[in-house]
Amino acid sequence: MPCSTTGRPRHLVCGSTPVAKYVYSRAAANGKRAQAQGGAKNPVIILPDADMAMATRIVADSSFGCAGQRCLASSVVITVDEAGKTFTPSSATRASRRIGYGAGEARRWPVISAQSKARIEGIIESGIKAGAKPLVDGRGAKVAGYDDGYFLKPTI
Repeated sequence: MPCSTTGRPRHLVCGSTPVAKYVYSRAAANGKRAQAQGGAKNPVIILPDADMAMATRIVADSSFGCAGQRCLASSVVITVDEAGKTFTPSSATRASRRIGYGAGEARRWPVISAQSKARIEGIIESGIKAGAKPLVDGRGAKVAGYDDGYFLKPTI
């Protein structure tokens, strides 16, 4: 691996785009098909025989817990065959649950700053302008009593 201490290039960072390109180029050079995800996207693959209720809960906790502001937050879900027909709507339902300030039943927290909120809302807007159709749009979220918070609902 390029991020190990085995003498390979040490300037590559594990999980980075350069590592994904390196892995992909090595696979392609050897006639292997590969999908290399770089940039800490932490993809999740949902197979058709998965327990969809459990998969939905786990992916929502990973993706939306701590407002997605942790290194292991998944941001890409790949559904295989028929899995998307069940997983996608159940994920949208789960993502639509209420947000709060982190106590009690609410399990959605604010993002770290006004700049972060604006950046994320810009990414959502960019996706919509490019043709994406959100099932759940997290912009414009408010939490009673915390009007100055930087809240976003999950977005799918």
